[in-house]
Amino acid sequence: MLGLVEGLATNWRHHLRQLLAPHACTLDMYLEAERQMCEGIACILPRRQELVFNAFAHSELDDTCVVILGEPYAVQGWAHGLAYSVPAAAAASASSDSQPAALHAILSELAAEYGTLRTSTDLTDWARQGVLLLNTSLTSRESCCSQASHHAAWEPFVDNVLRYISGCVPSVVFMLWGKAARAKAHLIDGDGGQHLVLQAPHPVRAHEFAGCNHFAMANNWLVSRARRPVRWV
Repeated sequence: MLGLVEGLATNWRHHLRQLLAPHACTLDMYLEAERQMCEGIACILPRRQELVFNAFAHSELDDTCVVILGEPYAVQGWAHGLAYSVPAAAAASASSDSQPAALHAILSELAAEYGTLRTSTDLTDWARQGVLLLNTSLTSRESCCSQASHHAAWEPFVDNVLRYISGCVPSVVFMLWGKAARAKAHLIDGDGGQHLVLQAPHPVRAHEFAGCNHFAMANNWLVSRARRPVRWV
């Protein structure tokens, strides 16, 4: 794991060394056991190991303005280390009804808030603007019915990342959608107005997620804190 972190071009590399070090050996052993167990049956996603820490590859820690907490896809081609994001090539090769329901709901909410349809399913442009698209687990087992299959192994590290951002970066919006994400609210120091914590049902429950207005709320709050708004669409 530490070797993958060293490949990052952003200053997250230095911070992740510290955050990952207590868990690196445990994660390495767990994932190696998973690979052996799944050999010939399934693979560990993302397939390209350099994408495991893709969420940290596109902007510096100090530029983090929004954190969106999601769960990893268990579909090869979709998983590329960014929460809710699907590479454009994978989206183009799939029919609309086979694309992730959660992502469809997010794009629908954006259209409702801004009156503009975002056509790209690849959210890398958000990541480049300081939106940390962090999954609760940075890996998953392909085709596993439970997206939380690697959750326990990654949880201590992900929790450390959330605490670290909360303590080190001022004026961050945390979007916590669904039960697993909302359970992390206690890790964020939002009571004093230092950060904005937005909670909603998971986007896969589209009728409950619709109308949350989180993207506009986030930008309004960022501007009020003299931070640059995100170009969502």
